[in-house]
Amino acid sequence: MSASFRFTLELPGGLHARPASLLAALAGNAALPLTFCNERTGARCDCRSAMELLASDTRAGDACRIETAGDGAQALLQTVRELIEREWRPGREVTAASAGEGQRRLPRPWRTLEGAARFGTPVVPGVAVAPLWR
Repeated sequence: MSASFRFTLELPGGLHARPASLLAALAGNAALPLTFCNERTGARCDCRSAMELLASDTRAGDACRIETAGDGAQALLQTVRELIEREWRPGREVTAASAGEGQRRLPRPWRTLEGAARFGTPVVPGVAVAPLWR
């Protein structure tokens, strides 16, 4: 038995790493295959791959569909629906407003830098190291 779940992506920034990884984790533990379809682009991808989900170029407002087939398809799609309704909604993303908490986790010398020496807005704890290009 095949089944599908249609929805409109409401994430203002489109489908990005965190929500894609949540769906990939759910799909990776599912007994049935899940396929994600972006109806705007025509992209179809395996939900177990966060990279494929990101490559679908799914933007806010895109019509989407998740398909599966087999015994237990409806129950699996209900679980997917609950994940999307709970986690893939506006306000669940890390925003610049909530990022202020991350500044307290910066190393002390970086917290005290002023002006042009400090740039960017931390959105997660940690430090990135890379060559600086201007």
